[in-house]
Amino acid sequence: MGVTGSASMSSGHQATQHKFKDVVIKVHPDKPPYSLQLLLGALKRRFGVAVSTHSHSSVKKLGSVVLQEDVVSRTSADLRITLIYSNVEKMTCTVGTSQIQGEENLLRYLCRFLDACDKPSKLYEDLDNITTAQIDAILDRLCDSSKHNISTLIPGIFNKSSFIAGMELTLADLLAYSLCKQHNVSNSKIQGWMQRVENSAEKI
Repeated sequence: MGVTGSASMSSGHQATQHKFKDVVIKVHPDKPPYSLQLLLGALKRRFGVAVSTHSHSSVKKLGSVVLQEDVVSRTSADLRITLIYSNVEKMTCTVGTSQIQGEENLLRYLCRFLDACDKPSKLYEDLDNITTAQIDAILDRLCDSSKHNISTLIPGIFNKSSFIAGMELTLADLLAYSLCKQHNVSNSKIQGWMQRVENSAEKI
C-alpha cells in the first residue's frame, strides 16, 4: 500500500468482551478527525486501546491529528485504531467486514462502543429520546461539511445554550468542533465553546 508513519499504542482498562475490535480509518490530510482526538481519552480510560497513524503513498504528508503513542500492545488491546491519511474524498472507516462513511458515523460507532461498558459516555444513545433525536437532526445538517454551512450553522445553534444540543457535551459537539477546526471557522463565541468542549471531553 505504500504506507509510512509512526505506530503508537495506548493504555486503558481491559474489557474482554470487546477484544480485538479493529477500526481502520482513511481520511484526507485536509480533513483530520479532531473528534477522534477528543474521544480517544475516554476510550483509553475504559479499554486497552492500540493506535497507529500512517500516510498512504497517495499523499505527501500526515494530517495535523497524529494519535498519541502509549504502551498497550496490539495483540492485547480491546480496540485497535489505525488512522491512515489518504487521497480520499470522504472519511471511510472499516470495522471488520463493514464499512462506515463519514465522521459522524464513526462517532456513532465509537460512542456505542463506549456505552457498552459500565460507565456510559452520556454523549448519544444513553440520553433521552428527545435529545438523541435532536443530536441526529444536527448531525444530518452537518453532513454538508462545507465551510459556508459550518460558519453559518454552528454559531446559530449554540447561541442560546452552552453546547450544540443543550447544556451538556454530546456527540454533536464533537463533530461540530472537528469541522470548525478543519475549516478554521472561529470567533470569540466559537473559541469559548471549543474550550468548553475540550474541558468536558477530558471528563467523559
